[in-house]
Amino acid sequence: MRFVTFRSCLGLLFGLLAAFFPHAARATAPGQVVAWGSNNAGQISVPVSATDGVIAIAAGDSFSAALKDNGTVVTWGDSYNPAEIAVPSGVNNITAIAAGVEHIVALRSDGKVAAWGYNIGGEVTGMPGGGITSANPVTLGGQVLSNVVGVACGTVHSIAVKNDGTVVVWGSNYFGQLNVPAGLTDVVAAAGGMYHSLALKSDGTVVAWGGQNTYGEINVPAGLTDVVQVSAGEYYSMALKSDGTVVAWGDNSQGQLNVPAGLNDAVQIAAARHHALALKSDATIVAWGSNSDGQTTISTSAQSCVLAVGGGLRHSLAVVTVPPTVLIPPADQTRLTSQTAAFTVSASGTPPYSYQWYKDGVLLANGVRISGVTTATLTVSSLTVADAGDYTVELGNCTDMTLSAPGHLTVTPVIPPGVVIAWGDDTFGQSNVPQAAKSGVIAIAAGQGHTLALKTNGSVLAWGWNTSGQTTVPADAGSGVIGISAGQGHSLALKSDGTVLAWGNGADGQTNLPVGLSGVVAIAGGGAQSLALKNDGTVVVWGNNSSSLPSGLTGVTAIAAGMYHALALKSDGTVATWGDDSHGQSTVPAGLTDVIAIAAGFYHSIAVKADGTVIAWGDDSYGQSSVPSGLSDIVAAAGGRYHTVVRKNDKTLVAWGDDSVGQSTIPTTVQGRTLALAAGWMHTVVIAGRPAIILGGPYSAYTNLNHDVIFHVDVDGTGPISLQWRRQSVAGSSDISGATDSTLTLRSVQASDSGSYAVVVSNAFGTATGYANLTVLPATTFTLWQQNRFTETELADPGVAGPLADPTGKGTPNLIKYALNLEPVASAGGPSIPSSPWPLQPTFSGGTLMMTFRALRTDVSYMVEASTDLKTWSGTGVTTKYNGIDCTATCTPTASNQVFLRLRVSMPGG
Repeated sequence: MRFVTFRSCLGLLFGLLAAFFPHAARATAPGQVVAWGSNNAGQISVPVSATDGVIAIAAGDSFSAALKDNGTVVTWGDSYNPAEIAVPSGVNNITAIAAGVEHIVALRSDGKVAAWGYNIGGEVTGMPGGGITSANPVTLGGQVLSNVVGVACGTVHSIAVKNDGTVVVWGSNYFGQLNVPAGLTDVVAAAGGMYHSLALKSDGTVVAWGGQNTYGEINVPAGLTDVVQVSAGEYYSMALKSDGTVVAWGDNSQGQLNVPAGLNDAVQIAAARHHALALKSDATIVAWGSNSDGQTTISTSAQSCVLAVGGGLRHSLAVVTVPPTVLIPPADQTRLTSQTAAFTVSASGTPPYSYQWYKDGVLLANGVRISGVTTATLTVSSLTVADAGDYTVELGNCTDMTLSAPGHLTVTPVIPPGVVIAWGDDTFGQSNVPQAAKSGVIAIAAGQGHTLALKTNGSVLAWGWNTSGQTTVPADAGSGVIGISAGQGHSLALKSDGTVLAWGNGADGQTNLPVGLSGVVAIAGGGAQSLALKNDGTVVVWGNNSSSLPSGLTGVTAIAAGMYHALALKSDGTVATWGDDSHGQSTVPAGLTDVIAIAAGFYHSIAVKADGTVIAWGDDSYGQSSVPSGLSDIVAAAGGRYHTVVRKNDKTLVAWGDDSVGQSTIPTTVQGRTLALAAGWMHTVVIAGRPAIILGGPYSAYTNLNHDVIFHVDVDGTGPISLQWRRQSVAGSSDISGATDSTLTLRSVQASDSGSYAVVVSNAFGTATGYANLTVLPATTFTLWQQNRFTETELADPGVAGPLADPTGKGTPNLIKYALNLEPVASAGGPSIPSSPWPLQPTFSGGTLMMTFRALRTDVSYMVEASTDLKTWSGTGVTTKYNGIDCTATCTPTASNQVFLRLRVSMPGG
């Protein structure tokens, strides 16, 4: 079949068949039915089942029908004889419908036809009589009607268009409506009137037959071509052309042929008994003809966003857009920094939908980390703490817009970035922290003789023993990493996409990643084994000890690996263990519950309880499992070969066990600063918080009255860092309300704003303060400047106090001194006022001559000019840049010329 497409100004794309069948109209998107006009039999009382998912409509004399997107048919009306239109059992998988006066024809997805209703002339079964009946499938002359691609209905006859372009008609033949013209082929659609039939051919021409032709209903206008749809009323016919115009012929007793003047953007037509409708490209309806029951007075519910139209005896139908509804709002999520969050919304209503995502009520735009802001799925990657908040989506379609409930995103930092400090054994350089690990580190791990660090940019650092390549970081670990772990001689990295990297010693398969491993949220490396915790709470193990994993282990929230044993913390606060138990390291103490953290040493195990106490079991040959008496307030632990280290809530450390190389001797510099800890065989590693410091700013400023001033400070240190700007005075300092970020903006400053300002920068590890002065220059004019600097006698002499006067005789007129905030040197007998330092700063560098100055006055104009001979001056070739009141003028002389710069100052009017 041939298709013609139109685009409405509302953005709805209608892909309409080349011809719609009369009394039936198809929408390209599911909608809801609106009906108006006569309701004598309930034909406009739309049932709830027709208020969504409707893709086609059809109207009989006193009933209506709708085809749903699930292939079922809904009917209503005909209250005098409802059995007539009741949908028979087994009618499903329908793709198109059409309605006659008292019968319905439906096209099945298999190309066969179902029909039901009153069988006056055989329009249902092909054989007249039998009253109300049905046929599924329709069988004509003993043959099942098949290969049908379209159906239509007249008053008491039915029409089928087959896939070979031929037409089959059955029912009443009072006036030859069944007498298909010989040789009629290439038909793409058909229509039926009272007693006549129409066929639309693929070449855009129309063929008509049957009917009394009393009104000329089968007299197709000469030269009618480019037709894309046909429809037939009682004794009239209509055609829609590809240019959006409508042609009608036949009976005009009720004005049904009076197509509205200027109608040239129609995309669908419907000929009812004595009235007609047209759907326009802007998704609105026009109607004409009989309005006896209000059938051409468009319902207020069908004034826009219309998808299809249809008409019956004295009523009209339309499929309109169903307003959007959020079925499933975005879900709350918790993610770690550097991970990715994806919010998805599920919608109902009539597509196409529009989407716009917001964060905390602020419209989002696509960027480097944010994508999908106008789709059903919003993705925010490389999460930072600042990404936390409420995410909503505004869902819309042609009819309306609605805002979803929020999905809250919680972003938990792995830890604040800090500096790595290590002590203990340094045989392989494992405690010799490289410079790159002395800032911006968010995770650490320690193996037998090597150390790993994860940077805030997702890259991995490694140092120490490299006998098996365990510190040779693969390229894939240079970005996108969110977790690390170190085994005895191998290393692991967790990527933000849930995959794992492994390198180093793989003699026992500990670096041979299981095929398809994904969805990983945590990793752990042991002596010759590797573990991965998946987002479904299950554990994957590979290498030595993989066969010992307990069957059915689920609900796991954390994992740890020793030399040949492993631990898993479950969501109920209990601990599961497996593997080597030669020292009792896999024998969990009876009654151990309420555990919040776990760790594993060489041959011992450690658990931190919710009450801040520690339980350790297994090898105690160096006292590593002998927890110090009274130890409390513990939040994390790490196990080395023969030593144990724990971190308290106050960020201090306690260690016990082997201290042969100082691994259990805590440096005083880390106490109160420890953010994370790890233990290798004989060395200990921590991330320590960095005190807040000021890298640059704030800088003092000069400005004129009513100008804006911006103070800025660059800070560093372990977050969170708080800032507070203060106003300094003789009486002390006071906080500026709301001034808590790195920039302080003062709007339209006045003289009273002059003074000292301070910014206090602090975190959990220290405080720094920066200061800056603000000078607001007084409002002045040249006249006032003269009066304050010259005597009355001098003021009366233009040669002394005038703008061009040079009392000093050194070539600097008073106006220049005023513009540059200089003081004039009084003439003989005048007041002794010293001149300020010369403010013009010329420099020559890289072949460029530069002049800097401050444009302090707002009542004069500043212009820098250049000259090669000190005679002719021009601004050509001079580039002047302004940064507030600070000005820089540059000029590059040619190789053969010298160049001079001068400042020209002028007052208004000269």
